[in-house]
Amino acid sequence: MKKLNLFLIISLIAFSGCQQNITIQLPNYTPKVAVDCILQDGTLPQLYLNLSTSYYSYGDTTNGYKSIKNAQVYITDQTANTTDSLVLDSFKYRGNSWQYIYSSKPTGRNTTQAGHHYVLKINYNGRFITAETTVPEPVKVDHFDYSLVNDPNNPPPYHNFNIYFYDLPGQGNYYSVTQIDSTGTSEYSDTDYISDLGFDGKLLEITTTDYDEQGNVEPPPYTHGFRINNASKELGKYITDINNQAFNSGPLNEPVTIESNINGGLGIFGAYTPSPIIYIHVK
Repeated sequence: MKKLNLFLIISLIAFSGCQQNITIQLPNYTPKVAVDCILQDGTLPQLYLNLSTSYYSYGDTTNGYKSIKNAQVYITDQTANTTDSLVLDSFKYRGNSWQYIYSSKPTGRNTTQAGHHYVLKINYNGRFITAETTVPEPVKVDHFDYSLVNDPNNPPPYHNFNIYFYDLPGQGNYYSVTQIDSTGTSEYSDTDYISDLGFDGKLLEITTTDYDEQGNVEPPPYTHGFRINNASKELGKYITDINNQAFNSGPLNEPVTIESNINGGLGIFGAYTPSPIIYIHVK
């Protein structure tokens, strides 16, 4: 019994000697200016401006977005040679946090126009951030069709809508589709974008279904509206990268690099133009 107790004491001393406290020194992080501004044909610009946070602060859920409230923001329409200043005039609950909005509504004279080139300039505490984009032209839908799909693995029956349109030649474009119900009050945009890479100026096809955001299908007869969104190259690529990152979270997957067109910061300054609404009557 004494031998057994002696063995236990020696074992405890040996294992206690293997314990070691490790201090991890996290890298220093300097927050960057994060821009979120998407121009739309026929509207006045709005912009969200925040400070970025370190990857290692993912456990901090107390502060949400770190909004920048004292920046000077200007958007110049180089095509028309006009400049609007954006001021902090409102806020919106977005992404589980309140975010402040820089808007040209109080002072804006010029709505964004398809085909015009825009330059963004921001001055924040001595930091100068710039970006530029061109608002795309609207596409013209050539024709469309739809078909009933009876999938026993995915009931109830639903419809596939195929919308055909010609790509605008000489531009780098990304396209997505927005669904609109018959009342015009509810909209649902597909997050997937298709690129015109390799199909410049050719007839393109974009396909969607009558499933809504909740996975419901409206029984026929009904009327569905659609419009094709023509996004600038930088916006389409940015959204595509974000979607790929969201669905690429496996332990063996390579990280997805999200391309930004913000000089001196992070984020996106892009543009899109919706086509006129096309209504399809499903019988």
